[in-house]
Amino acid sequence: MQKKQKKIVREPVQQRGKEKKAKIITAARKLLNREDYETVTANRIAGEAGVSVGTFYSYFKDKRDVFLEVIRQYSEDIFGELIASIRDLKQGSSNLEEVVRSLILVAKKRHDHEKGLHKQMLVQSIRDPEIRELSYIEEGRADSLIREILDQYKDQIDVKDPDAAIFLVTNCVEEMIHHLIIHGSEIPEERVFEELARMVYRYLARP
Repeated sequence: MQKKQKKIVREPVQQRGKEKKAKIITAARKLLNREDYETVTANRIAGEAGVSVGTFYSYFKDKRDVFLEVIRQYSEDIFGELIASIRDLKQGSSNLEEVVRSLILVAKKRHDHEKGLHKQMLVQSIRDPEIRELSYIEEGRADSLIREILDQYKDQIDVKDPDAAIFLVTNCVEEMIHHLIIHGSEIPEERVFEELARMVYRYLARP
C-alpha cells in the first residue's frame, strides 16, 4: 500500500504571499467567532478569504493548523490589551477593593472580546493537547501581570501562601467567566461579577 504523503506548507517570503496568508487567518477568525469549529471547513475559510483552496493548502496543512495560528494571534491581541489595562491600574486607585473589582472587569473584558471564538478555544482545548497548551501559556502570562499589581497592595492583603492565593483567585475568576461563556446564566452578569469581586476581596483583604 502506498504511503500517504505529508502536505508541504510554505512560509511566504514575498509581500503578496504574506497578505494572502493574513487574509486566510482573518477569515478563519471571523468564521470561528460566528460558528462552531466543526462547521468551519478549509473550503469555507478559503472562500471567506477570497483565495483558492489550493492557496489555503499552500500555507496551512488543514483547518486545525490555521486554528492554532488564530489562537496565537488572538492571544497576542488580548495580552496587549491586558498590559494596557494593568498599566492604567498601576497608576490608579490605592484601594484594594477597587483594584480587585477592576481586575475582574479586565478579565471579563478580555473574554468578552470575540466571545464566540473564545468559546471554540475552550471547547477544543478539552480535546486537543496543543490547543490546551497554548491556553495555559496565555493564562500564565496573565497571572504574572496580576501578581505584579497585587504585589503593590501586599500591605492590605492577608493570606498565608501568596502563590496559592493567586492561583486560587485567578482560576476561580477564569472558571466563572468560562462558565458564563459556555452556559450563560439566568442571573444578569453584572450581579454575578459584583458578588465575585466582593468574594475575592474578602478572601484577600486583612480583617
